[in-house]
Order: sequence, then structure tokens, then C-alpha cells
Amino acid sequence: MLAPLHGITNYVFRNTLASHVAGIDAAIAPFLPVMPVEQIKTKSWKDILPENNTQWETMPQLMGNVVSHCVDTAQALADLGYPSVNWNLGCPMNQIVRRQRGCGLMPYPELIEDVLKTMGRKNRPLSLKIRMGLHHRKEGRAIIEMSNDYPLDFIIIHPRLGEWQYKGTPDLEEFAYLLSHSQHRIIYNGDINTVEDFNSLQRHFPNTHDWMIGRGLLRNPFLAEEIKGGIANPDLRKARFHAYYSGLITAIRENKGERSLLPALKEMWHYFSAFWCFSDKELYDLLRINDLCLFQDYVNKHTEIH
Repeated sequence: MLAPLHGITNYVFRNTLASHVAGIDAAIAPFLPVMPVEQIKTKSWKDILPENNTQWETMPQLMGNVVSHCVDTAQALADLGYPSVNWNLGCPMNQIVRRQRGCGLMPYPELIEDVLKTMGRKNRPLSLKIRMGLHHRKEGRAIIEMSNDYPLDFIIIHPRLGEWQYKGTPDLEEFAYLLSHSQHRIIYNGDINTVEDFNSLQRHFPNTHDWMIGRGLLRNPFLAEEIKGGIANPDLRKARFHAYYSGLITAIRENKGERSLLPALKEMWHYFSAFWCFSDKELYDLLRINDLCLFQDYVNKHTEIH
């Protein structure tokens, strides 16, 4: 499953990736802020309109903490053809946490339970994306225990505390604890960047069959198919990357416009640079370029297939 990365894994990115790689079974779209019914304009939800999501099974994700707004937004998504939604309780970014959203909700299990109760009464299928907690592991444990009383499609667990953001090492012992105490389907998420990473995790958790990958698939778009025994030839990988990258440029131009192209490419090259083994200086030099033609010249020069 492709993880949502806000500002990157939009439908343009997802559709292009799906056209060039194999091995990914589904995706969760970047979050939608929940809102009351009178403010909802589904035509503006371009990223999750069904006509823009024909490649993979895609699930919308909610961000918010007002029970009625969660219900209203889930109903609007159901009317679009999405019977189930994911609720983001894992985003660790400071501006989200300060507003008691994302991982900022994890210290308040009573608020989370209010949403689970109400969504259950309204017959709105729901899944969760959580961390071990915001500040303490007891926060994640409390949510896992409480969630056993409610019907959920699945729970995605990223085994870091929110205050760590993306630093430090995932706590596999705590993931094992949460896995063993949940009655729901659990999806592992966090630091799957190579086939070796995946194989090591699979050895740790042989009964876990569902995995979510985000940054690893940006760093190596072929990671999922390599995990499933796909391509290995280095030149073939590089040639396929060039085709994928060209497809991204065309799709961004067509859907977002020329002015959006360079900022979008700069954001992606934070990750793409790993595929090409850029040095820190090479990436720094690339991201300083503010002319699209010069930017592309630099990319072409540093990604030649010899």
C-alpha cells in the first residue's frame, strides 16, 4: 500500500506511478480536512474524485477532531463512492499536532472514542493510522485496547512516537506489543527503504501480511516489485526511471500547469536523488536552480546511463 505524503502523492503522482511500476496493491490519498456539510464542495476534492483514481484502489484519509465534521465528510465521500475512510492519528508535524489533530489527538482517547462510537452508529466504515503515541507509549496502548470494542477495517501503525517525527529507529518491540494486543488487521508502516529492510521486518513479524510504504517508494519507485521478486538489472531500472520521470513531467504539466512544475520536481528530488546516489552537494546544487531548463539539464547530466 502506498502511504500518503501530503503535497506529493496526489492523484497525478499516483496515476503516473501506477502506469510505470508493479507491486503496489492500493493507496491512501493525502488527508482531507474534515468540515461541516454546509462547507463541503466535493467538486473541489480533485484528488479523490473517482474519475481521477482509476488505477489503484484508493482510500480517502480524514484529518480533524470534530465528531460531526468527521461524520459529514465521511458521508460526502460515501456519496462519491468511497464507503470506507482512514482517519489520520499519526501525522507528527508541529502545525498539525498543535491544533490537536493527527498525532496530537493520541493523548485524548476519549475524543477518539467519540468518533469511533459515532461513526459506528452511522455505519461509516473506518480505519486508523496511528503512531506509538505522541509523547508516551501508553497513549498508543490505550488506543489499541479501546479500539478493540469497535469495528475497524484495519489499523496502520508507525512505530515511532510523534515527538520523534521521523528521527530515531522504529521501536519494533512496541509494534510487537501493539500487534499482539489488537483484534484488528494491522498494517506495518515505517522505514521500509530497501528489499533488505522488508525482509528483516518480515522475519520479525511473519504473521503480518500487510505493509505500507511511503518515502521508500519515492526513493525507489520499483521497491514494491523488487520486494515481490521483480527487476534487478541496473540499466533497466535506470531506463525505467527515465520513462517514469518523463511521464511525471508530462502529467504535472497537463494537470497542474507549467508554473507548478519546478516546485513539484524540487520536492520530489529530495527523494529521487537517493535512487541516483546523489551526494549532499549534488542535491544542494540541484535544488538551488530556479530555472526549469537549467534544472532539467542538471538532472539529465547527472542521470546519464553509461
